[in-house]
Parts: sequence; structure tokens; C-alpha cells
Amino acid sequence: MNDALLEKIRALHIEIERQLQHIGQVNAQPHCAVCTSVCCKESFCRESVDSAFLRFILGQRADEYDDATGWFTPGQGCQLDHGRPLVCYEYFCNKFSTAELSQSHASIARELRAIYANAHQGQHMLIIDDLSVITQPRLQRIADALQALRDRLANSPGQAAVEQSR
Repeated sequence: MNDALLEKIRALHIEIERQLQHIGQVNAQPHCAVCTSVCCKESFCRESVDSAFLRFILGQRADEYDDATGWFTPGQGCQLDHGRPLVCYEYFCNKFSTAELSQSHASIARELRAIYANAHQGQHMLIIDDLSVITQPRLQRIADALQALRDRLANSPGQAAVEQSR
């Protein structure tokens, strides 16, 4: 039963990440496309392979990790479409106004991070080494919260702008 719930969580997480990335591309296009000082660092990327949960989300793609550059490719940016550390969705750049961040993916990323809090014995899902220790009721709560977030994102007014940008 837990394997099926973990697979459901994986699918929902990937879908939410893709929605976050589309929102980020729409909102960040004027800034990130012309950026000359990259905020991405390999130490941020490393969480994607150090975390059992993010490795699970990445699947076999985790084997492609580059110890020197992480997932970043100069001129192209991050090469991950899912399995990014959640910090990647909270921009550090001062080119974004507080209003842009609060209305965009940074606030959604904070909500996503909160869904995974206290997954097992007060630990965040990203730091649990063995996902099998998470109880079925806790996994169900996480899956239900992800489903609600996904549904809310799909029905949000900002999603229309995302759909038009595709």
C-alpha cells in the first residue's frame, strides 16, 4: 500500500513542479533570461541526490548528476524538469519584487515544503533516509494535501496565463 501511495505522491509532486516551473517562466522571463550572475550553485543541486525523497522523484535521472556543476548548464539554466530541491523555487535574486514573489511560485514552493513537514517523527520528508518508515496514514495525508494543491493550481487565475504561454 505504501508503494502505491509513494508513486501517487511522486506523480503529484512532478505535476506540481511542472506547474511551478511554468509559472516561474512566465513571471521570471524578463529577469532570468538576461541574468549575468547565476544564483544556482552545485551545493543547492546536491540536495536532489542527497535526499532519498528527491532521488525517488528523480528516478534513474539521478545517475546523470554532475558533481562539478550539479544540474546547471551555462546559457541554459537548470536541466531538471522535476526533482529540484524546493529551495530552487524560492528566488534569492533582488530583481524580483516582494509582490512578484508573494504572488508567484515562491509562495507555492513554501506551501509545498510545508506539506512535507513532519513526515516521520518530526522530520521533513527531504531528510528522511528510508521512505519506508513513513506510515500509511501520513503518506495519505501528504497525498491528499498535494492533490488539493495541484487542483487549486490548476484552477487558479494565474494558470490561464501559464496555459497561454505554452
